[in-house]
Amino acid sequence: SWDQATRAEWYSASFQRSQPLVSRLNGALRSLDHLIHSEDSVSPGGMSYDDVIFFCRIRPITLIKGVEICPKTQAYLENMSERTDIPLLSSMAI
Repeated sequence: SWDQATRAEWYSASFQRSQPLVSRLNGALRSLDHLIHSEDSVSPGGMSYDDVIFFCRIRPITLIKGVEICPKTQAYLENMSERTDIPLLSSMAI
């Protein structure tokens, strides 16, 4: 049964095993920077549906403490956050 103690134990164990996964994610994020056209859009043609899809998929990564987002990707995220009035999750990172 998933009582409070069991749940707390499961989350604690998961957090202890997360560092290798964060390291792997950081490696993948380093290759992402060159795929972004500019801080305004993913594609050279300007803001498009690509940005809707990309932003909604990359934004949750800002919730992960220890994630290393490259400068171009960070600028894109901050710009899109401001333009869409959808906050990044960095301040709540765990």
